Amino acid sequence: MGISKGTKLTKNPKNKTFKVRLDDTTYDKLEAISERDNVSKSEVIRKGIEIQCEPNIKE
Repeated sequence: MGISKGTKLTKNPKNKTFKVRLDDTTYDKLEAISERDNVSKSEVIRKGIEIQCEPNIKE
């Protein structure tokens, strides 16, 4: 089976999905950041995960 038409080729495919429940306030914050930075909500969440995984520099 070949690659379907329109599939983006990438070195780091996003093949995992995750569903999360948010309250209105948290969702509004997510949406505001997404619009401010002109990125998807998924990208905002991925960046947040990366920030949490960084070693604590202040130690």
